[in-house]
Amino acid sequence: MTKSILIGADPECFVQQGLTISHCIGLLGGDKDNPRRVEFGAVQEDNVLFEFNVDPCASSDELVHHVHAVMDQGAQILEGYGLRFKRNTSSHVYPSLEGFPERAFEFGCTPDYNALTNGENPRPSATEQNLRTAGGHVHIGFNCDVTPQLQREVIIACDYLLGLPSLLEDKDTRRRELYGKAGACRYKPYGVEYRTLSNYWIWEDELISKVYARAVAAFHLGNSPKAFTNLKALITPEEVQAVINTGDVAKAKAYLEIINHASK
Repeated sequence: MTKSILIGADPECFVQQGLTISHCIGLLGGDKDNPRRVEFGAVQEDNVLFEFNVDPCASSDELVHHVHAVMDQGAQILEGYGLRFKRNTSSHVYPSLEGFPERAFEFGCTPDYNALTNGENPRPSATEQNLRTAGGHVHIGFNCDVTPQLQREVIIACDYLLGLPSLLEDKDTRRRELYGKAGACRYKPYGVEYRTLSNYWIWEDELISKVYARAVAAFHLGNSPKAFTNLKALITPEEVQAVINTGDVAKAKAYLEIINHASK
């Protein structure tokens, strides 16, 4: 029996108190070292943000269900608060952080890496001190041996199949001032974590399903040396990363047309 490719995620959301974007520090009872377990995943505090993890999923329907279920449970824990249930709000500039707990000023935990250069990404430094952003990282669990070469190729494939289309769908571009550069990743014992996407995709079932399908396709592309080599001859990984990092929507559209044509 063939082992399934599994897709997970650890998105973040802003917390709303009335009409004001606030924080959830001290409200969830879970953090990165000790997430609070809920059904189908876990919740935790990350800087000012509500972060949640979903258990690995073997289908798009399962990912849709898990995202909804864990967010609903998080909202119940945050009684009296709400999660910002709107698309294109992956960044927010707080008018003031005065009176916020000390953890609101902590940035960057474990380093992440650029799969293309193999270099460590620099810790974020906001051009605007009160800017905070919400990620929508995607985890891919391999159905074969996890090797460093395969991990790197899958992340580079994620730039082609997840990073490029996100430029057309994600209208909030400020997050890239802090996070979300192309090829951003962490290597995991089970596979990879692709850290380029914001949380834009978690608000609509159709987008959740698309991200699931793209993540699975990225694994297959990264695990298909001949097909990926042919695609890289048409569009280099360096060109893809430049388009993502500069937010060049026109070139992203052109590259996606080439990718779609090459896959037929």
